[in-house]
Amino acid sequence: MSKRSSQYGRNLLVWIHVITSVGWMSQALALLTLMLVARLDPSVRDAAIAIARLLDRQVLAQLADASAFTGFMLSALTAWGYFRYWWVLAKFVITVAQLTVGIFFLDPDGTPLSIARGGADDVRDWIPGVDVDRQTLEEDAMG
Repeated sequence: MSKRSSQYGRNLLVWIHVITSVGWMSQALALLTLMLVARLDPSVRDAAIAIARLLDRQVLAQLADASAFTGFMLSALTAWGYFRYWWVLAKFVITVAQLTVGIFFLDPDGTPLSIARGGADDVRDWIPGVDVDRQTLEEDAMG
């Protein structure tokens, strides 16, 4: 294999990794927002969970898998390795943590810890430093 085609393959893998990583993180943020809406507003709970379920199954899961796979492949196939640089290890830890949070806390089908199913007694229990009050949210929404 020539050096040029090898470089092309590596660059393509990097681009796929960047695109899927950014997509995965933005979709995870959208899923978190939908789960918060489902938890805070019972009138739109079913719709928010239905949208979150569609987003999770059709988009987010594939982006998460592709991002993790391409990241692990980049580490395995390049001089970066898994443990040679601290930032590669940090990305590995972040990836595993984000996969864990996505599976156990943001699952719209409701694992026992799922936000949408009421895994925490109160939203204030799992957002440190933020005091969320339903009446305040409604007043802010009204203007």
